[in-house]
Amino acid sequence: MIVHAIQSLWARSLSEDYLDPDIWLREVNDTLLRLGEREAHSATIGMFVITPQQVTYWSAGHLPAWFVSQADKERHIDAILGRGNMLGIKSKLTLHCKTYTLPEVGGILIFGSDGVFDRGTRNRRRDIFNILDTTLKNNALPLELCTVEDDRTLVLVEFKNTLRKAA
Repeated sequence: MIVHAIQSLWARSLSEDYLDPDIWLREVNDTLLRLGEREAHSATIGMFVITPQQVTYWSAGHLPAWFVSQADKERHIDAILGRGNMLGIKSKLTLHCKTYTLPEVGGILIFGSDGVFDRGTRNRRRDIFNILDTTLKNNALPLELCTVEDDRTLVLVEFKNTLRKAA
């Protein structure tokens, strides 16, 4: 029922010119609270607003995202930590989005569920690199690297060189 409710709200939003993540996440929270009057109905959601120059991450109880870039021979990884409560638990929803400026060299945005990144914010750089490298090599998520029995969702978004042209 939770998934259907969220999908219905998402489908309705597709007819709008712009989806405001703050407003939409609050609507999902209110809906889950109404549905969960007898038994809790909760969800975690991560949403992105992507432009050619930046990524803004809205998290409602979801794991962080990471951005991996490479300058010269050294790889860099940056955590993108949007913050917010899990949906459907409290009527007061606190959300703090995080905007990340994309590096000119481009890179890969990595976002996954706790079935992939089971250590949450405590994931080590080498583990994130290992999941990324193995996924890119095999063109599939390496299930043997996922140590917990949970949903296993991994999203990779590649950004090509984002050099800005001078006006």
